[in-house]
Amino acid sequence: MIHKNRGSHKAGRLIVRLIHAASWVTLGFLATGCTQNSMERHTAQELDVPMHEVCLGPYLVEVPAALGRDARQLDAGGDATFYFGQDENLTKLDVTVSDVASEEAYAAAVDQRAARLATQEHFTASVPMLVDRQRIDRHLQMIQSYASIDTTMALRIELHALRGRSHVVLAETAFSEDAIDAVKARLLAFQGSLEAQHDAGTATGGYCIGDIRVGLRGDEEEGEFVYSGQVKGVPVTLRFDINTFGQPPEEPSLIRRGEANLEGLGVKPRRLRAGRVLVAGDPGEEWLGTFVEDGRRLHGFYAENTVQRAVPTAPRVLVRLTTGREEDPGGAPQMDDATAVALWDRIVPTIRRQAAAP
Repeated sequence: MIHKNRGSHKAGRLIVRLIHAASWVTLGFLATGCTQNSMERHTAQELDVPMHEVCLGPYLVEVPAALGRDARQLDAGGDATFYFGQDENLTKLDVTVSDVASEEAYAAAVDQRAARLATQEHFTASVPMLVDRQRIDRHLQMIQSYASIDTTMALRIELHALRGRSHVVLAETAFSEDAIDAVKARLLAFQGSLEAQHDAGTATGGYCIGDIRVGLRGDEEEGEFVYSGQVKGVPVTLRFDINTFGQPPEEPSLIRRGEANLEGLGVKPRRLRAGRVLVAGDPGEEWLGTFVEDGRRLHGFYAENTVQRAVPTAPRVLVRLTTGREEDPGGAPQMDDATAVALWDRIVPTIRRQAAAP
């Protein structure tokens, strides 16, 4: 296990699917080899790929301009989650941000969400999952629905806000009727911290999700940021997992975890490079490998810092880059190893903390 995530972990996949896995748990299957490099580092000048700067969580990073951000689906949890308090006083705020072209597109997206909940039936109560909808103003709406198909005791409350060209959803669950008013009040207070920004380089403090800066920080935080598209005609996915969950001192490093798991699976991918690396300014490890299946060359590159006592200003960071798709035919465009490594070396060194707020 990579970290003590409060949510459930996704199951691991076999090797061809491994490099596309979306969970920190699966990472352990992918790291292998010793700390000696089998491929020299490429300089940034060796790869002619347009880049642009994005802000994600507390960091700035340069990513290929051809990659766009993939927002999480509402029912899959937030792009980022903020935890407040502990034990019985714990509250959890999910934040999801998606791009919209206009005010009309935002309104249509909220209508679609409400309509979907209205057509879903509660399993035990035989009533629609949608409980209530409130239009506060044209840029702010609140939707209430049952949090589970098995009980009517808990309500999922979503506050939909328009900020610039971003549709922001703040969501929290009220586990009793007595808690509903307090949850609504918190969501309305939290939305006051949302600020649209169109220049990532101007971000100072706060927590970035797409073009939104969230001006609040939790006692603990986690976020997943995914960028996907094509680079030189080849599908590329870039993921950043950031969290502040603590790790036990005996937790094996990225490379050691992978060695044990791959040996158990009997898998022998080709290791391109493995060893120490700085990740967001902190010491860490990387593993770069290639997988060949039925004539398809797929890459899976990973880097993780080794922060033991993570805090919002110094969280744990995992970066993953994959090229190609398992379902592509054997003759589909593929990225050669040198280009993939050069692309990786254009991205990872640029991860840096935002400037401190004045």
